[in-house]
Amino acid sequence: MRDDLEVTKLHRSLLVPVLVLGVERQLAGLLLAVAAVLVFAPRLNAVTPVVAGLVVAVGLPALRRLARRDPWTFRVLRAHLATAGFYPAQARHDVARCAPPTFR
Repeated sequence: MRDDLEVTKLHRSLLVPVLVLGVERQLAGLLLAVAAVLVFAPRLNAVTPVVAGLVVAVGLPALRRLARRDPWTFRVLRAHLATAGFYPAQARHDVARCAPPTFR
């Protein structure tokens, strides 16, 4: 290693995402909030707790599998959607700014 180069320490907190239940924090909270809304719905019947259980039983392993593959997926997706109007996917400089995407 060269002595004239400065050594920069990289902290682990900058490199490793914070996961809750093996999923990004926001996604785990959203999944559990949807399940809680279904369980504590005002018109509770025998089907809603089953649907809430299915949401957690199917959603949590799917999100864990995605987080194992790439733990930064949804953070990158949010950043992309936030800046999509400013950075159109075209190589020309004379492109007019487009409006941010709207979801239906």
